[in-house]
Amino acid sequence: MKSLKKILSIFAAFMMVVGLTMTNASATENGEIILKDGRNGVTYTPYQIFGLTVGEENSSYAYTINNNSPFYNWLLDNKYLSTSEKKDATQVDLVETGKANTPMWFTVTEENADTFSNAIYNAIKDGSLLLTGNTVVKGEDFTATTTTTTTHTWNLDLGYYIIVPSVSSGALKPNVTQGAICNITTNAPTVTVAPKSAKPEVKKEAYEGNKPTDGSVSVGDTLRFVLTGSMPITTGYTTYTYKLTDTMRHLTLDTTKEIVVKFGDTEMSSLPAGALTTQEKEIVLSFDAVNYQEYVGQPITVTYYATVDADAVTTDKDGKPVVIDNKVELNYGPQGNQDGNGETETFTTAKLPVLKTDDATGMANPLAGAQFILKKSDTEYYVRNVDGTNGWGSEEDATPLTSDKNGNLVFEGIEKGSYTLIETVAPEGYSKLTKPIQITIDRDDEGKYTVEVANKTELTGIVDVDNNTVTVVNSTGHALPSTGGMGTTMIYIAGAILMVGAAVIFVTNKRMKHE
Repeated sequence: MKSLKKILSIFAAFMMVVGLTMTNASATENGEIILKDGRNGVTYTPYQIFGLTVGEENSSYAYTINNNSPFYNWLLDNKYLSTSEKKDATQVDLVETGKANTPMWFTVTEENADTFSNAIYNAIKDGSLLLTGNTVVKGEDFTATTTTTTTHTWNLDLGYYIIVPSVSSGALKPNVTQGAICNITTNAPTVTVAPKSAKPEVKKEAYEGNKPTDGSVSVGDTLRFVLTGSMPITTGYTTYTYKLTDTMRHLTLDTTKEIVVKFGDTEMSSLPAGALTTQEKEIVLSFDAVNYQEYVGQPITVTYYATVDADAVTTDKDGKPVVIDNKVELNYGPQGNQDGNGETETFTTAKLPVLKTDDATGMANPLAGAQFILKKSDTEYYVRNVDGTNGWGSEEDATPLTSDKNGNLVFEGIEKGSYTLIETVAPEGYSKLTKPIQITIDRDDEGKYTVEVANKTELTGIVDVDNNTVTVVNSTGHALPSTGGMGTTMIYIAGAILMVGAAVIFVTNKRMKHE
């Protein structure tokens, strides 16, 4: 028979279990679970999910479950027990009064141990799995206090147990979020567990309008940030600091918009002085959670706005866009010096480099003095402000960029999307393009941008893309033709008319001489 030992050693299934040691011993029919570091005011109770029977001289053993056990129906309904043998499953004998034991199969393996552990714990917590009645095998309740040691030993029959904190009338108290599972066997009859509160987390989300950002932003964009934590339990503490620190890089807090702090659904418009402090690139929310225990388990949210700075257009030593990051850190505890799990939101901006030349070949010369405007939509044109930030305005407000002596110009600090590049002024002695260039900028999952010309075939020999730089060729002598235009047709027609006219005059003059 396969042993549960391998599966049940995954005590991380309850995030709160931080320690477990086992010691070998000779064959026995009982064992002990030692609880260490129980939290003040919390009651712990071990419940047996499976019993363990041992043969003579430890020659064999079998896990069992009674058909009257509340665990039996829950395991069966949730397909953790099966009536047919499954690969990698462990046999568990179903015990029914007056019947021979029926083999069942416990389908939890290493791959789904975490899922199972969380599922059974949550079922007990929400009351859908009631641990009541005479059929429940359990150890005595133990309540940890600050006046006595928090180490406690249960002497129990061998088996597979779940240790549940603060059970009242069959359901967990709503402010308890800790627990443990463990297995005591003949080979490991002593198990030590140290339940501990799960490490608190804070989630960060960023939005452009009502949509989550995709990691690509423009300079001047204003983003909405939402930080979400959870009100901790402070039982046994006289003071308990909860502190969120959000630090911005290449972003500046938008002070024209209100910062909203909520505990649950309640907007906290009257927090104590100093609880919420702000700087240009930092927000700090710090308060004593002991004073807000009516919100235990409810979300703590902070909503604010920040604008992408002009310096977000710079690049690193490899020429890649700078990463705009916004990191939130969580500190908590009686001294406020414990670190929680924070998150970082990252963004980058794209750029559109343009190179002006007089030829499409490798012998091309750069051209200075060409001017281009960039269009995002019918009403949005690229605008470069005096402070270096970018924005989008009407066609009248559009900022033309001019190619330098090397033929270069760059539209910086823009996001991925579709754009129209329009030449408004050609270099002296050259004709400007008569057709706009359709640009598409994309970004992959690793943050790398690519630039493509959507109408490249219409502009063959005129526009190309090399290393994400759009090369635009200007020619001398006449305007470049565009699809649907008259091109040189009118020149040929005019030439033909002149030739016919000359012939008519020649013939007429000759006749007049003969007359």
